Amino acid sequence: MKQVNIIYSMLCRDFHDRVVKDMKKYLDIRHAVAITEMYKGEISIFDAAFECGDVYRGFYHKFKEYETCPPVDDRLIDLMKPYDMEILKMMDRHQSWKWKFEDRMQVYYEHIRFWSYILDLYEISHAVFMNVPHEVFDYVIYCLCKIKGIKTHVFFQVSVFWGRSVITSDFHLEHLRFREYYNEFMKKENIAFSEEVLEKYKSFYDAGKEKNGNKGKRWWTGATSAKNNKYMAYMDTREFLETRLADKTDKALRTRITDSHWAGILCRLYYIKNKRKTDKLWNYYESIAEKPVEGEKYIYYALHYQPEATSCPEGGGIYANQLIPIRILSFCLPKGYKLYIKEHPAQTHVGKHKSLYDRIKRLKNVRLITGDADSYALLKGAAATATLTGTVAIESVTSEIPCITFGNFYYNQLEGVYHVRTCQECKEALEHIISANNNIDQEKVKCFFQAIYEYSESINVGYGNYDELENAKKMAVLLSRTIG
Repeated sequence: MKQVNIIYSMLCRDFHDRVVKDMKKYLDIRHAVAITEMYKGEISIFDAAFECGDVYRGFYHKFKEYETCPPVDDRLIDLMKPYDMEILKMMDRHQSWKWKFEDRMQVYYEHIRFWSYILDLYEISHAVFMNVPHEVFDYVIYCLCKIKGIKTHVFFQVSVFWGRSVITSDFHLEHLRFREYYNEFMKKENIAFSEEVLEKYKSFYDAGKEKNGNKGKRWWTGATSAKNNKYMAYMDTREFLETRLADKTDKALRTRITDSHWAGILCRLYYIKNKRKTDKLWNYYESIAEKPVEGEKYIYYALHYQPEATSCPEGGGIYANQLIPIRILSFCLPKGYKLYIKEHPAQTHVGKHKSLYDRIKRLKNVRLITGDADSYALLKGAAATATLTGTVAIESVTSEIPCITFGNFYYNQLEGVYHVRTCQECKEALEHIISANNNIDQEKVKCFFQAIYEYSESINVGYGNYDELENAKKMAVLLSRTIG
């Protein structure tokens, strides 16, 4: 039996406890470290467990390991430089905590310092991420593992089929791995389509044919502005209780307050505060947005909800700053065309600023489109769409509309998708789209659906309805097989 030392991030689902325990049946786990969030599992099985409430804010002084943790130096900071901009952008999720740039930098350095030490202290050989690392600290751990040669195993959701995932060693390069698989897959003489694949394809294709649209079975429809504000209110409440009261009360009193109805009242007050800020941002957006112009030729870019993994880190480096791909599209747009941009309906005040809309508005061939405009109607009226990694790519090609993608994602293999990373590539893609007859072969689109289905495993990382016992068993077996 192979002997390994594992760090787990993030253990936050009830079934994760069973996953960790089942893995011990297949692996000789000498050291185990975990980052947890409201975890109900057995903590005693780990050499060390770190609650993410403290980890988010870089409160590592609360942990005994911090006492012997050496400070960061120039060598380690220099090795992390390729990831700096992405990590600092990820910290937008802490925007409501009003961190200044100096605060972000100091917390970033603390993340590097602490986790570099933990990885060395427990001689970690494998890092398991239950989702794509995007909560800042987990991405720092991921990057440190790459630097130190520690093997990483990331559960990566397939955002076409609910409840299917892959385990990847490098999610930044996973699209290249899938490309190789897809190219071999397409060499088959006969491709059999499963019932689930045909049903999923049909849901997208039929949505594109609907007169009023908005009927596609998207892989994730749970995010709303209200839900996001509720989550932020919960995080703000924790930040207040655990940070601002830390120097004024002892831990026992803080625990009593946290478990009392007063915490619920405080959470409600934060929700009202966040909702007002979100409403204020949306009111400003609507005040400068426009209705679509009938008969106008345009490319449609649907803004990503931020902060979220789909743009950072999956968007691919600098493109997490959506103003950059927007400027590239605007610069490369042929004469006679406009760039239509519409905000994500679930967007809150965290992750976006009025200044973003102002900068977009200043681009002469760009229109910000009002929130009440029908997204499917915009898509179907466009010469093409553009996105980082959004499902708009699938919605487009199944509606026989070409799509430009900037991110490194599975969708880049879709028939009708043009993957670009530079101004020149974008210009060439737009020229080809405008001049060519874009007949998108729907049989090839269906082949993509079947390929991604067969490429992935029937494993749910923790969303929707699923059998926890069976899911945990599958996850443990797959992880152990990958590690072993």
